[in-house]
Amino acid sequence: ILLVDMQKDLKDIVVFSASNQNDGMMRIQVCGADTGNHNVYEIAESDLEKAKSYGFKQWNK
Repeated sequence: ILLVDMQKDLKDIVVFSASNQNDGMMRIQVCGADTGNHNVYEIAESDLEKAKSYGFKQWNK
């Protein structure tokens, strides 16, 4: 999913930055396997619970 498309799911939450990041885990190299890439959005801590209610998870660096 493109960053800009997924960001729309954050609705009224202000996004300070957005990037696609890899979790650093090794993966098997076959078609259809998970790549470990994730869309990461920097938001205010006060909006975290709201983002979680929209289905997002906290990204721990």
